[in-house]
Amino acid sequence: MQLYNIGVWISALLTLIVLSAMFRENRVYRAVESYFIGLSAALLGYYLFVDVIYMRIATPLMSGNLLYLIPLLLSIPIFFRRIPVIYRGTPWIVAMGIGVYIAVVMTRIFDGLVLRQLALFIPTFHTGGFSWSDVTPLLSGVIATAVLFHFSPYKKVTISGKIFDSVAVISMVVALGVLLGYTVASYIALFVDRIYFLIETFLKMI
Repeated sequence: MQLYNIGVWISALLTLIVLSAMFRENRVYRAVESYFIGLSAALLGYYLFVDVIYMRIATPLMSGNLLYLIPLLLSIPIFFRRIPVIYRGTPWIVAMGIGVYIAVVMTRIFDGLVLRQLALFIPTFHTGGFSWSDVTPLLSGVIATAVLFHFSPYKKVTISGKIFDSVAVISMVVALGVLLGYTVASYIALFVDRIYFLIETFLKMI
């Protein structure tokens, strides 16, 4: 039997086992689920090693950039945190890493979700590419949601504050609905793809 046929049989078997969970959860499904989680964790560890340790630290060090010794030296105590002497300084290193990570992530979120959206809104007022009826609902939803989270304790007593709250809640409900619809649609697409694989590839091979 060709290697391709073996791969198709394994894929079909695993697909049927996973789909069997729709009728009743069973031990075989849980075993395949554990295998998938373990394989995903192994792949994640491999890519983290290649992308972070090798590409971002080892490669610059081999090129002569000794500045990358700093993150390397800071990461070593985390691997030996079970040693009491080293453990004392580990929380400070972890806290610093989390703080830097949050700062980077928040900067990217602010740039992607706020600045870039405003950059799309503002030019439309001048170029005439969109009408006010197109831009106003989106812009008001963004502003109302931001105001809801940052100034809600100070404005709920006023009528304008209640209006902002209502607009923000409606905007978030619509956004969550779209996100949920996108998630469900992606799952349905995966399900259809597996069914198509079983019918088109596996059954025809048999």
